[in-house]
Amino acid sequence: MFRFFTAPHTLGDVLFELRSALGPTFRFRIGLHTLIVTCDPKDCSRIAGRPAEWRRPPAMDMIMNTIVPGGLFSTTLPDHAELRRKLRGVFGPAMLPEFWPAFQKEMAKMVERMERASKGADGIGGNIGQGGGVGAVSGHEVDLVTAYGNAAYGFIFNVAFGAAYDQATMDRVIAVNAALLKAMMPDIVGYPVLQWKLFAPLRLRARLLEATASLRAHYGALVDARLAEAPSDAAARPTDLLDAIVALGGSDREVMVSNAFIFGSAGGVTTAEAASWATYRIITASGCLDAVTAELEAVVGPPGTRLEFGHIERLTYLKACWKESLRLTPPGIFFERVATRDSVLQVDGRVVPAGTHVMAFFGAAQRDPALWLHPEAFEPARWMPGGSAVATGADIPPGAYIPFSVGPNNLRLAVPPDAVRALTGWALRPACDDPAGPPGNLSRGVPVLLTPRATTGVVTQQAP
Repeated sequence: MFRFFTAPHTLGDVLFELRSALGPTFRFRIGLHTLIVTCDPKDCSRIAGRPAEWRRPPAMDMIMNTIVPGGLFSTTLPDHAELRRKLRGVFGPAMLPEFWPAFQKEMAKMVERMERASKGADGIGGNIGQGGGVGAVSGHEVDLVTAYGNAAYGFIFNVAFGAAYDQATMDRVIAVNAALLKAMMPDIVGYPVLQWKLFAPLRLRARLLEATASLRAHYGALVDARLAEAPSDAAARPTDLLDAIVALGGSDREVMVSNAFIFGSAGGVTTAEAASWATYRIITASGCLDAVTAELEAVVGPPGTRLEFGHIERLTYLKACWKESLRLTPPGIFFERVATRDSVLQVDGRVVPAGTHVMAFFGAAQRDPALWLHPEAFEPARWMPGGSAVATGADIPPGAYIPFSVGPNNLRLAVPPDAVRALTGWALRPACDDPAGPPGNLSRGVPVLLTPRATTGVVTQQAP
């Protein structure tokens, strides 16, 4: 318990090591209870798809009821199913075309900041430096996690929630959200000890509770502003995600706040980190960046051309890179459940008595050597038409895949590829050490070097 309470980011590495040493099912102690871990796709699919047989563990219920009471992550099974049903009717890909013009503006902000950084005129996340990096390549360092975080949260707040945030406000929200995520894993590992009233004077949960209160006040202000909006103002703007969240809450303001919290904070961090991992994979895999660049220029046009919504479906190789990155580094790598009745694991026929804690380690299922060709390799071609993802050449079985650098600048990793490691938190965060700190500090995201691409004399169409 002490190890994971003090260093929760090591959990993912430990699980993968145990999978290699012990096979697809093993026992694992975390906190005050022992888990049965299964990496078998059939088990992962069954545990994920039958919530009546596999309920959330008490530690997860506790923390969700603390942070987002009444929200999608903390409701009872019937209420959760009803909320999801209602949400599917108002939120989905059909909203994207209407969002697209505003989305382009948010992406233009990110590109502008990265262009300034590539010329040494501005920084993203304070990680700007000359030279160094892979092979002492000259350029200016930019942290992708910070850059993509600004873009993801900007889209959520300014587009999906219609809030028109300035950068300073968004920076504060992102910082508090990071503090919350850092406090969540120790709080879960320490359950139920940390939650004992006897320990309340020690303020062991202070960081978690203070970050939660700050973010609930923030999302509460968004909800209150929307509730107070004049009907004429509402009719004059496009319907957005915050409208759907308010409608889902009925007359319960706290449920509205909880669901805004979920979509804002959870959506922002997972999007930013998934994009960072995908970019890391693209720029470190041999020939991959050249292939992505060639496809973008063929489908969209030369650097500076506006990306239109209709281009997305034609970017087949880029989408294959995204899928492959999600296979190797999904936003999460496991979920824990508790058996509500006696059951049997598919992988080895192990009997699981009611009340047993089970971890479905789908991150390992997505790298199962019995299923995947070259499971540890980043091979986008497996997702292309005619490609074969699995060793048998058949379709990917249920449970084997459950996941959730373009423009006028060249992009290269600013550190050796093996310097970027997975930090286990609420999501699987890419991180590397700051050379100014002690070894193992994992205080940076994914630093890359941006340098202006060589001009060819071709006149490009500039995005307005």
